[in-house]
Amino acid sequence: MILNCRKVKIIILHMTNLNKIMDLLNGDELFIKIDELLDEALRKFIYSHSEDIIQKEFINVIHAFFEYLNNNQLIIISSYTTITKSSEVILFSEKYYQGHDTHGYEGAIYDITSQGGEGIESVLEAIVERIKTTEKEKYISWLITKYFTLLDWDTKAKIISEIIEQFGYLFPEQIKELQITRLVPRIQELVNLIITTKRTVFGILNRS
Repeated sequence: MILNCRKVKIIILHMTNLNKIMDLLNGDELFIKIDELLDEALRKFIYSHSEDIIQKEFINVIHAFFEYLNNNQLIIISSYTTITKSSEVILFSEKYYQGHDTHGYEGAIYDITSQGGEGIESVLEAIVERIKTTEKEKYISWLITKYFTLLDWDTKAKIISEIIEQFGYLFPEQIKELQITRLVPRIQELVNLIITTKRTVFGILNRS
């Protein structure tokens, strides 16, 4: 009887954890909410600059934007009390700016100066897109840590098998041909691939 009860508990745990992960893969509600909140923040953020924006203005605008996000709890930023405003902006830009062919602080400066006054808007939009990705990755990592990492190996393998069975059509053949034991340590990559592919297809369908 004790053994049977233990088996039942394991089955329930397996199904609960699997359902949590499947809910993440099947539902876009949370990710849509992240997008909406950050897009709204960008729309409401008020800033000014000269027609030919200079580096000092860029620093002021970017610093104000990150403070705005932090104050509205859309992103948690550590308080760097011992460094200058420009140093903070460099840190933020290095972490969050990714242009078409540029990245980081120097890339942001280049993109702004090469595009004139319109450049700052493009940089802010790119920063927001990167923050969206980062926040989603943090949530996925938390979910996997909570509902997958501490499970025993057999339960992990069963969950991976379920994921492959349901979402295998999204994976390239090289991944589907791998043994389950090789995929268990790479669950976050699998989850990210599923979510990215689904949202890419969804975006194409919306634009068509």
